[in-house]
Amino acid sequence: MDLIIRAGRNDHTVIDHFLTPTAAGVFAPSRQPIDAVVADASIAAQRPQLQRITADAGVPYLIDPVTPLLQSEQAENDSWATLPFAHPEPLVPTDINDYMLDELVERVVDFQRSTGATHLIPPYFYSNRRDDVWWRANLALLRRTGHHLSREGVNLPVIPVLAVSLREYGPEMTWDRGLDAFLAATGEMNTESVALSWSWNNPPRSKQAAIALLLGATAHAASRSSIIGWRAGTFGLALAAVGASGYETGIGERESLHYVSLAASRRPKADSSPPRAQAYTYFSEFGRSLPRRAGEAILKDPRIMGSLVCNPDNACCTEGADSMIHQWREHTVRERRRELTQLETMPAARGWRLNHIEQKADRAAVLVASANEALSEAGVDVRIPTESFAAMQDVASSMRARLNSQVA
Repeated sequence: MDLIIRAGRNDHTVIDHFLTPTAAGVFAPSRQPIDAVVADASIAAQRPQLQRITADAGVPYLIDPVTPLLQSEQAENDSWATLPFAHPEPLVPTDINDYMLDELVERVVDFQRSTGATHLIPPYFYSNRRDDVWWRANLALLRRTGHHLSREGVNLPVIPVLAVSLREYGPEMTWDRGLDAFLAATGEMNTESVALSWSWNNPPRSKQAAIALLLGATAHAASRSSIIGWRAGTFGLALAAVGASGYETGIGERESLHYVSLAASRRPKADSSPPRAQAYTYFSEFGRSLPRRAGEAILKDPRIMGSLVCNPDNACCTEGADSMIHQWREHTVRERRRELTQLETMPAARGWRLNHIEQKADRAAVLVASANEALSEAGVDVRIPTESFAAMQDVASSMRARLNSQVA
């Protein structure tokens, strides 16, 4: 199972640390904790050392063109809008024609190849409604990418990204014309895996219906193709349990993505100063990261610290809570790798792995109440959403019961 790390602007140093063979010292793992690196196109342009680091380590390097940003307005001086295939003005449906799609494919592929990508990600749009113009354009982009690569003699592996609304494309009744049609269209090129980027509002607060769609649709796709959970840190382990070959996530941030929110956050503003970098703390029990101030408050509370502090026996945080706080990038990567390895070593039967997810969610549902109490008492205005843990437990239990009944 692969852990694909999305490199932020300040993550190149820790990625270099993990991918340099001698860097880990006595804590060197049996395998590199990072199986592949992906960078937004703007980050790839700003941090060319990522290409060198991954090439030296022999690790796949992907460059995400993030072309759904073409669907919304960008500031003229925005780092993404100034890329060769981008522009600040939003595309509208009437802009889409054969020439425009061909030009977009050519420019996106040329940019990725010139910046050192080992795998190609075709341009893609976000579809918020079934069978809308963006959906039809996505299918056309897959065909045109296949034709372009064949014509140019490019045989690099391809990882298409399906960026769609979970509520529109997750229900089983939509699979034939939606998910299955997309998977079929990826067969026209050298597709290695398909990245599923399910989008919905506020994933950390998801209730049972959304999680059931997420796991059900992903399990169906994984029965037909090699699947990667894309922008999937929050539920990456659960996606791997139902059949995904791994997942992609940022370190601390970018653990999920709602494309509508992404578009809103990128609109031109009067204050164009870049956002300040934040530090985080990753909690394996919750499968997500919290701002550092929240992590500090939780790990200072003696009632819950022992249940959440990283175990040095896992070859991760030698200084326990202090390492989790001050070496948070390293801790996040190691813990996510450990979780996937633990899942990978279980019997391949999906029921075993779903049981693990169910038990993990049950434990999290208990711990989250104490963690939020610690945050309240410390005066920290951060709360861990509680809804998704009980929902995940119920969905995993239900899926496991169905599997058992099928076997019987």
